[in-house]
Amino acid sequence: MRHRLAPALALLAVFTLPVAAQQKASFIDGTYVLNADGCTKLKALKHGAAESIGTVPWSVTAEGISYWEGGCGWSKVKTLGARRWALTAACGEDIDMSVESYEYTRTSPSTFSVKLTTKGASPKERKPVSYQRCDVK
Repeated sequence: MRHRLAPALALLAVFTLPVAAQQKASFIDGTYVLNADGCTKLKALKHGAAESIGTVPWSVTAEGISYWEGGCGWSKVKTLGARRWALTAACGEDIDMSVESYEYTRTSPSTFSVKLTTKGASPKERKPVSYQRCDVK
């Protein structure tokens, strides 16, 4: 019995540790999406639209990243300069867990450039993408 319990407790620790260590990225002042279509989808969800893979866009808040298949919570937030931050995220999709790292750069009062900096990411994955604020009401 003890031999079966140890692996289960180890898995429990791995999957609950990121939740316990979650931090808030207070420089992210609202909800950010990749484009206007993503904002339209978020507004529709707020007003009762059904959730599906086609209706739930990637979005970023001070709490983390959300998307249809899962999400990420910030486990480390570090200021790199006046308009740059390094973030580490604990991500979960179904039962798969991963740790990802990002660099956020404020490019305007309502946009961020976001670059994946996770070790082993391909050059294509490391290409910065722009997120724009979406006032979900």
